[in-house]
Amino acid sequence: MKYKRRIGNGLAFQPEKDMELFRKMAKEGYHLCGFSKIFSYKFEKGEPKDYIFSYTAINNPDDDYIAYFTDAGWEPVMCYPNFQIFRALPGTEPVYTDTETLVDFYREELGRYSKYSIGTTIFFIISCYLALNFFNNTLSFILYIIGLIPFVFTVLPLLGFFYYYRKYTSQLK
Repeated sequence: MKYKRRIGNGLAFQPEKDMELFRKMAKEGYHLCGFSKIFSYKFEKGEPKDYIFSYTAINNPDDDYIAYFTDAGWEPVMCYPNFQIFRALPGTEPVYTDTETLVDFYREELGRYSKYSIGTTIFFIISCYLALNFFNNTLSFILYIIGLIPFVFTVLPLLGFFYYYRKYTSQLK
């Protein structure tokens, strides 16, 4: 099999652009098949097709949840315990059809990522304090990186989800 890898924009920041990337790649004959190393998407060579994409972030979706989307014309592409991507033919009814559903989705993500962000922020602050006060340059840098990575991958998505939550909440008013 032939594969291509592409770095996305981040589903927490610009999900529309990632969905458009998936569509563009499918039209070129490369279909989303998973995540690759170094935070990129992995695409497998196949027949060119025009698909639209959507994603959800439900904790441990059961078979009924997946069947609901399958019955509506959406095919699961990637199903992880906290993250799912679906594809369908153009014209298929969107997964999220109203603003209230989007607000609920982003409210759930804010709650989940807030919990993660609190812990990683505390860990990052402690690692910075220790790195600045107790270690030499090399060890300080390593400790800083160890604290920075989980901080970036929880706090930055939290900010993205917060942006979209506010955006859709303001549309309800």
